[in-house]
Amino acid sequence: MCSDWHSLPVKLSENILEAINALGFKESLPVQQCVIPLLLSSKDVAAEAITGSGKTLAFVVPVLEILMQRKRPWQTYEIGALILSPTCELAIQIYEIVLHFIKFINKNEYNFSALVFTGSGRSSGPTTKFHDFNKFKENGSVILVSTPGRLTDLILTGTVVNFGLGNMANPIIRGLRSVEILILDEADRLLEMGFESQINTILSFLPKQRRTGLFSATQTTRVEDLVRAGLRNPVRVTVSQQTVGELESMNKNKSLQQRVPSSLQNFYTIVEPDEKISLILRFILLHKNDKILIFLATCACVDYFYCTLKGLLSMKQSKRIQRLHGKLSKKRFNLFTKFKETSNGILLCTDVMARGIDVPHIDWVIQCDPPTNATEFVHRCGRTARCGLKGNALLFVTSQEDAYINFLHINQQVNLLHMEREELNQHMTPLTTVDTPHSISERIRSLCKNDKLLHEKAMRAFVSYVQFYRKHECNLLLNHKKLDYGRLANGFGLLQLPAMPELRTGNVSAFNPSNVNVSKLTYRDKSVAKQRELMQISTETLKESKPKWLI
Repeated sequence: MCSDWHSLPVKLSENILEAINALGFKESLPVQQCVIPLLLSSKDVAAEAITGSGKTLAFVVPVLEILMQRKRPWQTYEIGALILSPTCELAIQIYEIVLHFIKFINKNEYNFSALVFTGSGRSSGPTTKFHDFNKFKENGSVILVSTPGRLTDLILTGTVVNFGLGNMANPIIRGLRSVEILILDEADRLLEMGFESQINTILSFLPKQRRTGLFSATQTTRVEDLVRAGLRNPVRVTVSQQTVGELESMNKNKSLQQRVPSSLQNFYTIVEPDEKISLILRFILLHKNDKILIFLATCACVDYFYCTLKGLLSMKQSKRIQRLHGKLSKKRFNLFTKFKETSNGILLCTDVMARGIDVPHIDWVIQCDPPTNATEFVHRCGRTARCGLKGNALLFVTSQEDAYINFLHINQQVNLLHMEREELNQHMTPLTTVDTPHSISERIRSLCKNDKLLHEKAMRAFVSYVQFYRKHECNLLLNHKKLDYGRLANGFGLLQLPAMPELRTGNVSAFNPSNVNVSKLTYRDKSVAKQRELMQISTETLKESKPKWLI
């Protein structure tokens, strides 16, 4: 149920309404209708809402309204609002929304400022702790958006030695004593990423008399513990798909009836390990004008299939392909921005893109494998069908993994529609002799034969995938002993099998080994070849220089 922003039980400032209108949001959403009045009436709020429900505006709007209510001006080092976010991308996204609102607010007598601390930087590249600290030291910031890790670093290492403050106190610590409202966004993710100790450190520097908003898409015991530690007599808001909103005291707990938006069409299809890349390729070729997010199991898989898809597609189509994962720290923001700005881009990614990130108009989310954590399934799907828009999600499961569908229904209250192969084919280019799984596997092998670096990437990706599968949370349903390693290796286009304990007893009978001598492969990139040569010389020199009794 949506309603006009003017119909909220609290009156919003004209500046705020003007900024909302400029974003194109004509109506408020359920989570906003519930949370904004509560935060503005001095209540602490713990909000659980489905992905894509509009949580960001639900806290940005009251944050700014609260800061505007203060009668005396904010001093240089006073921090009025602190927003903690789990990832660099999400923190920057929130920061940019805050800047949008500040532009409208500062038209009047206000002079609000905002800073973001993530360590990843923006388009100019990564920032150091010294750079972030000096930015705050120069001008301060009324609104601070940060990841917990970077802020804790600045709190604990902003000392005389590191930042040349002399006897002056750390201005960030001084600023935190003025915080009037704290926002913990994606709280479940904050805890899953191991930020609990950093959050506790930050909480110890904040005033007890403050307002706190905690936002999460899923409810866990650890989130409940954080609520008890960081919020005072909070009101619990649960916004599900079938209930517009419920205000509950913390001693009540109502489970969600549906954790994904109703505008999302959620499908699964049975795909064997050696068919996946072929189906993805045909899907991409038919959906030339769609924006597609493809989740893969590991960083190594993202890197490898990014290279192989570029090698399999035409030059025009290959330009659509981008990649993003946690090990691309220096490039992540630029890559994310590039995908965000395209109308028909394709992003291969890990779960670094699963939480909170708001990319406009994603048409399809494809999950090539069940995620390690069942809650991540909900967050992955939530990248599409955001704020009432339509979207589609498709999960690949093998014939050995189909019990996972019922597990999702029980564990996450998610219902998936079975997309039969006949219906699936309607979303793909017609199957030709060059697009069969066997043909695609051979084409990938040809790419690997022509570049030893790609062969190395293939081996790393395969090994990382096997490790991902072996450590899966649902190992009773996704049993690595039942995995068809032979068909999996064919799907990866391997020239040979790596030496792994799992393969000694695993089923590899379907694997079609190549007769190529991999030791004779060469690197296409001469700089890579030179680098490998120098590494080899360095290793041999080090070995020769060691005393024989050490070797």
